[in-house]
Amino acid sequence: MCNPDHGGAKLAAIARSLAGEFGRDRDPEEFRPFVDEWFEGSIGFGIEGGYVADDETWPWFVCKYRAVRTLPGEALAAAIAAMDVETPSIGLPDIRSKDNRANRLARMFRWLNRFHSGAKLFLSYDKVRRALDLPSNAEAGRLAYGLV
Repeated sequence: MCNPDHGGAKLAAIARSLAGEFGRDRDPEEFRPFVDEWFEGSIGFGIEGGYVADDETWPWFVCKYRAVRTLPGEALAAAIAAMDVETPSIGLPDIRSKDNRANRLARMFRWLNRFHSGAKLFLSYDKVRRALDLPSNAEAGRLAYGLV
């Protein structure tokens, strides 16, 4: 039985990365050499810290590859686009900026929160900086900290 939540975060990251590089429409069997190479390099470390036999690793990878919903960067690009479209804002004037950066960032966080069904998410200051075209990661951090 296929359970995308089973098998470890590392396999999910590999599946998502390969789907992003080569497309979701590829036959997972094409990626067997990559998965075998990863598995051979991880023996002794295993998945999530324990040894896992290869006959278990491959089905987990196939399951995770077929479960890839979005390619790397797609969700963030949609969230950035939603910053200027989505309403309502947080409703507070941003006196530090003419372009209402806090409201835009709040809308981006709200979009990502809905996309991830309320699960915890991490967005680096560097991604915030690039999304809002800020001069530094420190400025991004101050802006994000101002929302909490």
